[in-house]
Amino acid sequence: MRAHFAALGMGPLGGSEQSFDLVGKPFGHGVESPRESPQRIRWDAGRDDGWAAARKTGARAPGSPAAVYHLPGIAVTMCPFTGSGRNDPTRTGEQATGRVMTEYQRLQQALDSIGALANPAEAHGVLIGMWIGGGPAEESRWLAELVEEDQPPQAPPSALSELYQRLVEQVTTADNLGLDLVLPDEETSLKTQVEGLIDFAQGVLYGYAIENGPARRALGDDAREVFDDLGDIAQLDPESVKTEDDAFDIHQIEEYLSSALLVMYLQLHPPIPETAGSQRLQ
Repeated sequence: MRAHFAALGMGPLGGSEQSFDLVGKPFGHGVESPRESPQRIRWDAGRDDGWAAARKTGARAPGSPAAVYHLPGIAVTMCPFTGSGRNDPTRTGEQATGRVMTEYQRLQQALDSIGALANPAEAHGVLIGMWIGGGPAEESRWLAELVEEDQPPQAPPSALSELYQRLVEQVTTADNLGLDLVLPDEETSLKTQVEGLIDFAQGVLYGYAIENGPARRALGDDAREVFDDLGDIAQLDPESVKTEDDAFDIHQIEEYLSSALLVMYLQLHPPIPETAGSQRLQ
């Protein structure tokens, strides 16, 4: 898997040798509008004092960061999600053509309808990160993280409820081998696909943090590797992806995350031993 990261212009993050900043970029690399603030993320890989000390300060408000998280090893100021959502004029143009919408477009429409500023990749990443970090999270808790008012919609669109239920089924079905990740379709440009992968990885880390997931040092070797890989993915350069070989690497990373994130969840939240039937009882 590291070979696929390297092929896309990424170096390993591991150890205490590297730190990085994502400054002045709207969350999700979408079109920034005056009412959103840029995100600032600094991940200092040399510090590992535990995610459990995560502390939320600040409040969601137009024109200001959505929340500030002080995390040992990563200080995050997350702006209201911008992504490829309602601030992206190209998405509206595609829907205006009258073509049948893809699942990704339907989810974006559902997110728009509740005033969420996340794109589907970000939103799904946040949901998965919350489950990995703290165990099963309520649908309303997830949706509240996606809207400015910090209050979930009273009647969430069916597309979002179905996405939530799909995750529940995938983590509780005994013979399931991976998660169905919500990412931009293969018909989109390679750059868009990489941006979606970045958005998804950042969403997972965000969800993990707000649920006070275990400290990196407390994770097993496999889970720690997945955790570090998410940090590597967050450093991808969308401009570096140009060839068919790059597209293959993206596909391989997606397949890897599909199974690795499920395994990480099950390691942190072992199922109750099975009784009759094929369900992982929580």
